[in-house]
Amino acid sequence: VNPELWKQSLRDNAIIRDRFSMENDTPITAEGVEMAADAAKTVKEIILSRLPTGSTIEDVNIRVYSSKLLRCVQTAFQIAQELKRPIYTSSGLALTAVAVAKRRHKFQFLKMPELRSYCVGTELFCCDNTEDPDNTLPVDKDHWLDAVHSVVQRDEINVIVAHRETIRNITERRYRLPYCCIGVFAYDFEAAAHHT
Repeated sequence: VNPELWKQSLRDNAIIRDRFSMENDTPITAEGVEMAADAAKTVKEIILSRLPTGSTIEDVNIRVYSSKLLRCVQTAFQIAQELKRPIYTSSGLALTAVAVAKRRHKFQFLKMPELRSYCVGTELFCCDNTEDPDNTLPVDKDHWLDAVHSVVQRDEINVIVAHRETIRNITERRYRLPYCCIGVFAYDFEAAAHHT
């Protein structure tokens, strides 16, 4: 993504954000786009390897969820294109990012029209809207894991595009992880029932 085009796009769309939010919500680089495309292929291979013999991607209910930070949405775009699915965005999934956590409710994410301009050809939905209970994820909770729990309790295969801090937090380990990494997790519903 050309930084000058990105800045011009912000001006053209009259999206005004504070400097902190703009500096901490930058687009991915050309190398990042390549990494995201490779990750998308890997995610598809992982899903296919877990399907019953003879099943295809089209046979299963898959949702791609993303943090609302631009670099995550751009990564989710690559995955959504590979899986031929829409993207469901949530600011609640961004709470593991240090910059967002510092600012909590004051962090200014890009508006949906701007995010959509980075995802041409793929539907993009916002899960922060409480008027649509089927697609709403927690955003005002004190813990980022509430959004993750809400996603994985749905009856589908869920791909969550968030930050490497999310993998570190789920595993409770400080792994040295690249910017674009994939974690595959099973969900323990019984343990989640005891989460506070």
